[in-house]
Parts: sequence; C-alpha cells; structure tokens
Amino acid sequence: MLRVRINRPGPVRQKAELVLGLLADAIGIRLSVVAADAANEDDADLCYSAVRPKSSKQLWLPAVDFDWSVVSTDVQEINRVPFIGGILSKEGDAVIRGDILYGTWLMVTGAFESGQDRNRFGVPLARGSFAYENGLVAQPVVNRYASILSTLIVERLGSRYSPVDRWPNGARGAIVLSHDVDRPFSRPTAEHYHQRVSRDIRNLRVRATLRGLGGYVKNVLAQGDSGAQTHRDPNFGFDGWREFENGIGSKSAFYVAVRHAAEDGALWEEVNYNFRHPKLLGQLRHLAEDGWEIGLHASIACRSEPGRFELERRILAEAVGSPVRGLRHHYWALDSTRPEATLRAHAEAGFEYDSSLGFNDAPAFRRGVAFPFNPIDPHRMEALPILQIPPTVMDGGIFFNVSNQAEGEFELRRHIDQVIAVGGAVVFNWHLEQQNPGRLMGAGQALMNVLRD
Repeated sequence: MLRVRINRPGPVRQKAELVLGLLADAIGIRLSVVAADAANEDDADLCYSAVRPKSSKQLWLPAVDFDWSVVSTDVQEINRVPFIGGILSKEGDAVIRGDILYGTWLMVTGAFESGQDRNRFGVPLARGSFAYENGLVAQPVVNRYASILSTLIVERLGSRYSPVDRWPNGARGAIVLSHDVDRPFSRPTAEHYHQRVSRDIRNLRVRATLRGLGGYVKNVLAQGDSGAQTHRDPNFGFDGWREFENGIGSKSAFYVAVRHAAEDGALWEEVNYNFRHPKLLGQLRHLAEDGWEIGLHASIACRSEPGRFELERRILAEAVGSPVRGLRHHYWALDSTRPEATLRAHAEAGFEYDSSLGFNDAPAFRRGVAFPFNPIDPHRMEALPILQIPPTVMDGGIFFNVSNQAEGEFELRRHIDQVIAVGGAVVFNWHLEQQNPGRLMGAGQALMNVLRD
C-alpha cells in the first residue's frame, strides 16, 4: 500500500485526500494517508507539500501555497499538459512540475463552470469557455494527471507498487456506445396529439389546442397511419443498431423516457412519444431479454422533483421486465448550479450510475475525466456513492459543427485517438434515430464506418 503524507492545512488536506482516492482508483493502486505530524518523515512514500521534503526517500508532489477555494486562472503547459496554479518546481527538481491534486479538484468539482455560458437547460457550453480554450476540457486532463502519477510511482518506487491495469486483457482503452431514445418516430403519433389536445382543451389553452390539431392533420397527411408502421419509419432504428453492434461484438445501452410532453404538468421540451407504444415497448423488452441495457432517460423536471427519479425508474423497470441500473438526463439537464445534488438524488433513488456530465456542443470532457469515477460533492466534502460514466461526445457535438460526413468521420477518429492515448473510455451518445440516413449528414453511418475500421 502506498503511504502518502499531506503537509497542507486541514481544509486542503481533506480535499487532497478525496482527490488522491479518485486518482488511486484511476491508476489501480491502494494508498493510505499517514498523519502529517508523525515524528518519522520517512514513514511516507510520497509527500504532498509546498516545499520539497527533506527526506530523499520520499517522492514529491508539489503543492500550491494557497487555499483550494481560490480558483486560479494561471494555466501553464509543459509537454501539452496544463497545470493550474502555475509551474511550481524547476526543471529537474521534480518529476511533476505543477499541483496535480489542486488541478484535479478544480476539474472534477466543476470549479470553472460557474463562469461558463450555458444553454437553456443550464448545461455549460464548452466552445469559447476559459476551460476549453486553455486545454482543460478539450482534453481529458485528469487522465493526463493520473498517467503522470502512475509513471512517477513505477519509475521511482519500483514493482512493489505496480498499478493494476485499468482495462482487461491488456486493452489500451475502452469504447462505450449508448443511445438516447429521443425521436423513435419521425412524427408524433396520433395518440400523442390526442392526449396533447385533450390536455390543452381542459386547461382552456386555445392556441395550443389549435397547434396540436394542426400537427395531427399534418401527421395524418404525411403518413396516414399515425406513425404506427414503425417498420417503415427510418427513425425507429433498433434493428439497425442491433445488426451493427452484433457485427462488432457489442451490446449497448438505450436510455428511454417514461414522461412525455403531452402529459399533464410536463414541459413541452420533453420527448413526444409514449414509451408504452406496443411496438416500442416490444422492442425494449426484446432487447432486455437479449442482454442489452435499458436505462432511464430522465425527464427534465426530475432535477426539481427528486422523488420522480425513483418513480420513473420503477415505471420503466416494471414495464420492461428488467432492472434499471443507470440513467442519462434528457438534454443532460442536471441541476444547473449544483449537479452533484442531482447525482446524489440518483443514488438515493437506487441508481448505480449516471451518464449526464457531458457537453452538447463539442467533443470534450466536462470534468476532465474519461473513465468511470465517483463524483466528489464539494459542498458535503465526500465522494458520491454512484458512478459517473462521463459521455465524451454526442452526435450533434460533432455534426452540428462540420460540413459533411467525411469531416465528421475525421473528427470521430481524432476523438477516439485522443482518448485511447491516455487510457480512457470513449463514451458515444448516438441517438437512436441516427440510423435514419437523412439525419445529421449521416451521423449514424459515419459512426458505424469509424467503429468498423
């Protein structure tokens, strides 16, 4: 077990212990923190301190000399690794030149998000932000810090502290494919419009009623069967994804919403399908029976109605006949100021993992992490009892910013290479309906082309 001494004041010490636990999990090593006032300075293998330790036997992790409540904007790069808080040691004085614990704390707690522009759902925008422009979320910087620490331990302490491989069978990284079920039908079904119009009539919403009636007429004229003939609907992409993933030896996750926009009290931005549609629910049950994962696509309002998490999980699990272990929020709409509060509500509702801490507008790393980790709640000063599987790229994050499918494929390959190079997990959020070749410049086909290579 690696012994670590933290020579920093109490509040910083507590935060440093949490960060060390996260990094230790990332590199696959056990550690213990020794008392800072222990008489024997040689009782630790690694020392986190603002000054170099006297003992030559200890490895030095340089520390910033200010409290971690300060969010430093001094970002300096060495070998393309950004260190927050500046360069703290001279070249040759230490293997690590900056404070990777402080940097990890700022990243995993979202310290830079308070100043970022956000979309209408409160999700920070990557492009143009300080963190993106300074390489803090444009790359998985915490993975880089973990790699630096792992190299330091192996080179300076030898085989007795060799980290455990992150991935099985010598794999250099992982690729995770997942699908949000947002638009399984090209147009809302007649049932959806009927429920929507009935609700608006009850609530005396004349304009909304007329819009709903107009949508129903357009729907009938467009396809004549209210969307029920799902075998002809290119958005109903279950069979396409199943065939593709069977070919590459994969079974992914589908995140399904149980609350839709036509329900009483629902936001209009919720999905426009009823998951109990016979052919949709039949597909979900079939997938679950075959070992595919069915997760919850939590409604937007859940973040302000925590009791709904358990309700929506139970509704989906009972309907599908399979446990629902994970979730991803519709529009990734966690609490905009304290997402950790939403993640805590997930754990309390019985979920084992969430996959919502991502960016909509770019392939990027919202918390600087590209591996499963337990988020840290900076308000309660503890690691949360739920895994985060951070999505690293969404279909629109690439294809809303390119001119054609070939450019999209290039960006996909570059993203994969970037993540695998640091031993990370590429987590794709590719919507079910991207099997429709007419959507997003062929984003679905582009992903399949890249993953077949």
